Amino acid sequence: MSRRDAFDLSKEIDSYKENKDLENRLKKSNTESGNRIKAYFNEKGITNASSEKYTATVTTTTKSTLNEELAIEIIKENLGGALLRSVIKKKEYIDEDALEKLVYNGDFDITKLEKAKIDTTTQTLRIAKKKEG
Repeated sequence: MSRRDAFDLSKEIDSYKENKDLENRLKKSNTESGNRIKAYFNEKGITNASSEKYTATVTTTTKSTLNEELAIEIIKENLGGALLRSVIKKKEYIDEDALEKLVYNGDFDITKLEKAKIDTTTQTLRIAKKKEG
């Protein structure tokens, strides 16, 4: 490997941190600028505008979700019997305290759950300014 291809960790750390700081400043600035543009569009009642180089368009999308607990109560008030059971379902879950007791008492072999186990590994890089002194 030639000297030109050598990896300089120190320079890479410095470069990464400087670029990350720049990225964060730009993200904050762009968010503020975008919010001002959207506010202007809303104030003027427009959906698009152009500069010499670019066109900006603001679209509004509404996503609806149900407050599930409230929806269940409303459905229960308005349906009964088989119709209610066809819509409202019971959700199974593991009572971890009960499972722990079964394992402790030798009534269940926890290794049988090994294939259901999900392991997630995450690496996080944090770089801060070096403290002087």
